[in-house]
Amino acid sequence: MKKWVLIAGLILLAVCYWFFIASKKPSSKTIVAHCTISAANRVFANTSRWNEWWPRNSQTVYNITGLFYNEVRLSVQYQNNGPVNSRIRLAPLNGDSILVDWENTGKLPSADIDTVLESFKSFVEDARKIYGADFHTTLSTDSTLVTLNNLATAYPATNEIYLMIDSIREYIAGQGAEVINYPMLNVQKTGGGQYKILVALSVNKRLRGKGRISVKNFVPWRMIEGYVTGGVYNAEKAFGQLENYKNDHNLTIMALPFQSLVTDRRKEQDTTKWITNICAPIS
Repeated sequence: MKKWVLIAGLILLAVCYWFFIASKKPSSKTIVAHCTISAANRVFANTSRWNEWWPRNSQTVYNITGLFYNEVRLSVQYQNNGPVNSRIRLAPLNGDSILVDWENTGKLPSADIDTVLESFKSFVEDARKIYGADFHTTLSTDSTLVTLNNLATAYPATNEIYLMIDSIREYIAGQGAEVINYPMLNVQKTGGGQYKILVALSVNKRLRGKGRISVKNFVPWRMIEGYVTGGVYNAEKAFGQLENYKNDHNLTIMALPFQSLVTDRRKEQDTTKWITNICAPIS
């Protein structure tokens, strides 16, 4: 009889222990987001940007307790319940997708976890939110560019840029050709503190060029492009983000990046309304 009592006691002890361990076992939820790991991690590791993607309708309040490679640990409180230790981790799935995993050591409503994860997924899948421009790869149809170079001691003013563009337009019209796209602009600061200015227009037929006006012929090329709004500062800032996009997608820039001036800046005085297409030819 004592033997059976002992066995029953051991079984009861084992069951209680199993339930105790099970209650302490972390729970997790994993989703897939279509984004490169490097791009997602720039947003993820910059915890000052979490308020941009953490949903405002979430009923959880977080406090970040640790920052590691592709991992953030946090204490999460739901309504009036005690804090729950959690961690969110990123892992590459393939070149364009990642895994986002949220693990808890306590109980949090699964619906609220889903809301947060889906909000992060939506954010990192939107190129404009990551880069400030909707960068993507496309194929250029420009085959003949008429170009003009100049040097200046300061960043060129709008009128200076358009005087160069007008010179090209006058030459093109005299050759019986037609402009088929927006003006292109590249401004580079040289080692001597000067600015090298290049403007170009795409035309519908091959030309010879004249004096300082040159003509370059191309086969259609692949390129990165993305539209931004705002003045010169916004356009120049976008080139830094274009560099991030290039690195995130393992692309190689094969020629000068340029601004495609969608808005005629002489006619629109409000720089916040300027639209510029940031472009870079790639191999």
